[in-house]
Amino acid sequence: MDVQADQKPIYDERANAILRGLVEGKTRDELAKELGYKNYKTLDIYMRRKNFKWDRDKQNYVPAYSRVDKQDMDLALLRSSKVATV
Repeated sequence: MDVQADQKPIYDERANAILRGLVEGKTRDELAKELGYKNYKTLDIYMRRKNFKWDRDKQNYVPAYSRVDKQDMDLALLRSSKVATV
């Protein structure tokens, strides 16, 4: 998967503080208040602008380019199968 420069996550001071806070067990709502955001949605917008996506399973932000959607994975498997070569 080729990642362009504009898709790489931006680890600035605030993004690192958010990631660190989540690892420490704080909620997104708590972090939003600490950092001066109205609510967690505003914090989420900030992280999306820094090329992160919320991962429900991990309960943390992950780089957007590293997440492989199931549909994309299915298409990749189809392309590499014997059916695709016929």
